[in-house]
Amino acid sequence: MRYFLSILLLLGAVLTGGAQPISLAPGGRPRPATGSPVVPLAKGMAAPAFRLINTSGQAVALSDLRGKVMYLDFWFAGCKPCLAEAPAAAKLKQQFAGQEVVFAYISTETNVDDWKRSIEQHGLAGPTSVHLLDPEGRYATRAYHIDGFPTYVLLDRRSRVWSGNAPRPSDGLPAVKMIAQALAAR
Repeated sequence: MRYFLSILLLLGAVLTGGAQPISLAPGGRPRPATGSPVVPLAKGMAAPAFRLINTSGQAVALSDLRGKVMYLDFWFAGCKPCLAEAPAAAKLKQQFAGQEVVFAYISTETNVDDWKRSIEQHGLAGPTSVHLLDPEGRYATRAYHIDGFPTYVLLDRRSRVWSGNAPRPSDGLPAVKMIAQALAAR
């Protein structure tokens, strides 16, 4: 398993042009590299590109999901608040079933088995779900300036930021309204 993770990390570095890793502070929160400017995600800006590995070991890029509204969920298996959102996330996905919305779960796991087990145990899989591994938050988590978990980001069909701090699934109506607005925009 350690060999598999090492290959994933190496592949990620190659695919992202050798992005510098960040470390995780206690509690699994990413700690930005010193000297890196933090630019907040503003509505309308181009979403930072990423290329991560899915549960089948295939690379998935942000550009592969373009054309659909994307609700990005930054999480990790040991995050109790993240997992507490699972039932509300299932309801949210049901509300948008058959519509052009992708729920992309971006996990900072270092243990692939724990990651996959958590997806299964908490019912996170589904036809509109994409599960991506961002080991130790090195790539997408860093690019999106995620500093706590869970964090949600909403992207429009053109892969532009709709909200850099979208409502949680458990927020109910605000989350539904925001996704619906992004879907209605052309």
